[in-house]
Amino acid sequence: LVTASGKAADGPGQETGFATVLLGSGNGSFTNAGRFAGGHAVGSVLLGTFDAGNTLDALLAVHSFDAGPGGLPQGSLVLYLGNGAGGFNPSSALWSLEGAATAKAGFDKPNSEGIHPCFGGLADLNLDGRLDAVYTSNDSIAFPDGSFDSEQPPLALTILTNNGAGG
Repeated sequence: LVTASGKAADGPGQETGFATVLLGSGNGSFTNAGRFAGGHAVGSVLLGTFDAGNTLDALLAVHSFDAGPGGLPQGSLVLYLGNGAGGFNPSSALWSLEGAATAKAGFDKPNSEGIHPCFGGLADLNLDGRLDAVYTSNDSIAFPDGSFDSEQPPLALTILTNNGAGG
């Protein structure tokens, strides 16, 4: 079990949070096996196999502010590869967006209105035998348009296809 924690940042560099690994003991209880992704406000965690290994990996939605003027809300998806013993390390495999390689491992989605990937699910969307991810930009998709008046952000879907190499 991997849990997410974090609080809204008050400004750039003030993100707090982490992901906690809890290992099942076989009798319905869990043992704390440690933390990873420290210093990040982790919004959600999806567990699945994203590389050639047979261990569970963790895809994290991280919320922060960038260092630009006023601190633009930043949503990132970061993949941590599991070691099979409850430990996770960041994947170094580059991702690609619309066919172009990213400058770093992961996916960043800055948006001044805070619209970025928050909650997701996993499925083999393109039937290639690998888990892919789909994220919504907010958790209000069950409510009809206009139910939050002008405060309801538009819904955006982020779809990420797995390259099988940790990206």
